This record gives sequence, structure tokens and C-alpha cells, in this order.
Amino acid sequence: MLLTNTAINISQDELDLLKVCDFVYFSNSTVLYNAEHKQDLLVINSPSCYAVISPMGGQILEFRPHGQDNWLWLSPLAKFETGQAIRGGIPICLPWFGVNQQQPELPKHGIARTQLWQLTAIEEQNGNTQVVFELHHDGELPELAAEPFYCQLTFDLGRELNLRLKLKNCSDKAQQFSWAMHSYFAVEHSVKARVTGLENHAFLDNTEGLQTFQQAGSVVFAGEVDRVYQATEPPQRLVDGEQLEISGFNCPSCIVWNPGALSAMRIADIKTHYSEFICVERGRAFDDSLTLEAGETFHSTMQVKKVA
Repeated sequence: MLLTNTAINISQDELDLLKVCDFVYFSNSTVLYNAEHKQDLLVINSPSCYAVISPMGGQILEFRPHGQDNWLWLSPLAKFETGQAIRGGIPICLPWFGVNQQQPELPKHGIARTQLWQLTAIEEQNGNTQVVFELHHDGELPELAAEPFYCQLTFDLGRELNLRLKLKNCSDKAQQFSWAMHSYFAVEHSVKARVTGLENHAFLDNTEGLQTFQQAGSVVFAGEVDRVYQATEPPQRLVDGEQLEISGFNCPSCIVWNPGALSAMRIADIKTHYSEFICVERGRAFDDSLTLEAGETFHSTMQVKKVA
């Protein structure tokens, strides 16, 4: 295989952070995944868990407490090309979710998942590891996103997985933000999986032009599912033999997605692997979108834990 070196240049400050933890180190996508393109990846192999985080996108790709299977799905067809989204793990769709409603020509799902984030902190406490990445968008590329913003992602890694999002409007005027922590969870087979906690809740169906429907029973996956449930404060559970509970603070939208067999064939980095994952995401989308005044900061959290 011809290897293309698109490795990220790790700064000395980032390398110095590794000194605080013996079990945190940099590897790359060629070593870990036999990828054609080489990107640096942060590996955490702590007393509690194993995880891999990509600075490109500030995106966790793998997470498994020791003795368990991977909670997250990473596509075997994932590309590790600079400026391209990596299919799997938990990409961050920000500063808007889906198509930008004001400027549809802008990149779908915003720019955060295709930008290089900076590693700014690593800390170990009671067997858990806390890793912090930051993204500063200065607004100098209006074809991507016109207004400046700052985002900090904190990964709390132990027997549970917690993502804490800090978002600041760095503009001199109000901005509207929407986002999703776009979680790909590994399952044995999508048709055997179901999502609970959304019973009798209204949802926008993206397979039906965002018409509103009412959820009857658990969400199941006989075909394509692409739904946005708004104002869903209670947690959801992904049932696939064992159960993962997904909850959120200040991120009331729940997005549930699997492309199904037909749509997956049109997605180059999914194809026949559609049955290996279910997306259960938390964030703020559509009516749950948030307006931040100039200089205002907002915090939200997504927590994932095994309950059975």
C-alpha cells in the first residue's frame, strides 16, 4: 500500500503534556488502522480504559473500559485525510447541525469535525483520565463560518465516557448555534438493536422531508432511520444485548440515525458496514438551537455509561 504522509505536526507544548501520564502517547492512523493516509492520534491506555482521540476534528474514535468491547464504532472504510471528516467515533457537528438554514451552501454539519484541534491539558485522577482539546475559529474564512467562536471539549475517560462542551461566541454580535455529539455506537447488528426512552415523543423525520410524527414504542431499525427528537431531557438507552445509557445536560435534542442498506451504499465510507452501528446523539438542533450574545459562554455535557 502506498502511504501518504498527511501527519499533523504535534507541538512541543502538546508533547510536554504527555509527561504527566505514562499511559498517554501519540501514535498514528497507519499504525493503528493500516490507513492509507497517516494522521497523528492520541492513545490513552489507562488503568480504567483504552481510548483513541484524533486532533483532527477533536474526535474520540475508540473507547472501551478494560474487559469490555468497544462502545464506539469506527468505519473500516474511514479516511484519515486532512480536512475530511472521519467516519465513526464521536465527531462534533458545530457550529450548526445538518444544513445551515441561513446559508445552505456552507459545509453540512459545520466545520468543527474537519478542523485541527489543539491538545491543551491531560490529567489523571483516581484511575480516570481527563483530556482537553480546544478549537479557536477566528472567522477569517467566511466560506466556512463567518463569525468567530471558541470551543473546548473535555473527555472524561474511565469506566464511563463523558464529553463536556464549552462554547463561546467570540463575535461582537449575537450568533445562533446548533450542534450534535454525533455518537456512532457499535452494535452486533442494527436490526437487532433498539433505542428506548423516546416513547410517545414527537420527532422530525428527515426521510420524510422533516415532517413531524409520533414515536410509538422503541425505535427499531428495519430500514433507514433519521430522526430528531427535540426537548428530550430524559436519557435514552441503546439496547443491543447489553445496554448503554446516553444522557445529556443542556443538550436536549436526541438524534437517532442509521442509513439502512440502500442509503448506505451511496456513502463511500459506510457501504455494507451500515449494520455495525447505531447513532444516538445529544445536542441542540432545530427548535433547540441556541443564541449566544457577544462574548457569552455556554456549557453542555453528554454522558455514556453501561447499565446492563
